[in-house]
Formats: sequence, C-alpha cells, structure tokens
Amino acid sequence: VIKASPFGDGKSAFFFDGTDDYLQATGSSDFDLTGDFTIECWAWLDSTAQYRPLFAVQGTDGFSGLRVMNLNTDEIEVILIAGNTSLHGSLTSTSSPISLSTWHHIAVVRSGSTITAYVDGTSVGSFSSSNWTGSALPVYIGTGRNYALGTFVAYWDGYISNFRIVKGTAVYTSTFTPSTTPLTAITNTSLLTCQSNRFVDNSSNAHSLTVNGDPEVTPFSPFAPSTAYDPATKGGSG
Repeated sequence: VIKASPFGDGKSAFFFDGTDDYLQATGSSDFDLTGDFTIECWAWLDSTAQYRPLFAVQGTDGFSGLRVMNLNTDEIEVILIAGNTSLHGSLTSTSSPISLSTWHHIAVVRSGSTITAYVDGTSVGSFSSSNWTGSALPVYIGTGRNYALGTFVAYWDGYISNFRIVKGTAVYTSTFTPSTTPLTAITNTSLLTCQSNRFVDNSSNAHSLTVNGDPEVTPFSPFAPSTAYDPATKGGSG
C-alpha cells in the first residue's frame, strides 16, 4: 500500500504491522560487511511484545549474519552469528533506551574489531568481533531469522524511517547527535530506503526491494516539517 506524502524530501516512514510485513534486498557484495560498517535507521515501536526484529543482514539459513531486535520492549539486542548455531558475539543493552510510540535513532557500527550499538546517539553496549563470516547476504528490514532454525523470528510492529547501510565506514565512533534531517547517500552508502513515497533504494546502487505482506508508506517521520504545508506551493495528491 502506498500513501504518498506531499512533504517528500525523505520525510516519510514505512509502517510494519507486526504480522508478516518486511522488505528484502537480495544478497549482494554491497552487503559483505567484512570491514568497518554502519547500519542505522529511525524506529518507532507500537507493541509491548518481545522479540521484534528491526533488521538483519543474514543468510537464509539464519546461521551467518547480524540481527538487531528488541527484547523486553525497553531493551535492544545485537547478535553476530558465525556459522552453524554459534554466536560469535552479542550484546544486550543494560539500560532502558527504547520507549513505545517514540522515535528512536538506532545505529550499529563496526570500527576495527569492535561492534557498538547506539540508541539516540549514545552507546548501549559493544562487543569484539575479528571476522565476518557472511558473503553476499540478503538484507531484511522489519524481520530477522532464528539463528538455530532459519525461520523468521517475528516481525517489527511500528514504523521504520531512513534506513541506511554504509559499507567500509564507521560513521559514528563516539557519542553523537542524530541528524535532524533525512539521511543522504554519503560515500560508501550501500542501501538507503524507508524515506520515499514508494519502496525504493535511494543509493547509487538502486537495489530492488521485495515487499512482503502489506507494509505501508506513510507521511510520518522523525523529522518535523521545516514549513507549514501549503497546497499552493507543495501541491497534493488524491
């Protein structure tokens, strides 16, 4: 379902209903995260249910890759799986950074051998990882796979806006203030989506996105409009 926003300029979000909605980008060398990387987005959670995967760069068997999900509503978990059913590294936030019905900026960054998770620009934990075992793994937005079974764990219930993967650059290495404007395709951007009035990758790679279930494009985002809506200048749609 597409609900076009007259505001445009990245000021939209995709709504996932928590049942079977997710987006998938086919495995590509653009997603071989063997060195530094940054994966980030804004997330809004509607449900108190546990184990809602936000995104994953993960093999179809669930064995190799990275998965990010909420645990007990207010916690966030990052796991790196390194073949079979072994966890190569993981973290669970010890604070309570996630609130319902609130926009949060989530970033997972690898710098050298350290993977760090940030919520709203503040680190909530890190772990050491010297290798990445996946090659040309698909990207899932709104879900992730069980690392023991390969099946989907669950689905995100809420909104995701301005999802970006940057391969080869640790964009954040310490406490930072999240952008107050939509993300752009900076150098080394592999994927940039969840910011337009359609399901599209705004990076120079223009990856195709497979839509599963019925996620919706909504005129809703973490960015406040810079000016009031004026149909005389911005137009509209019906």
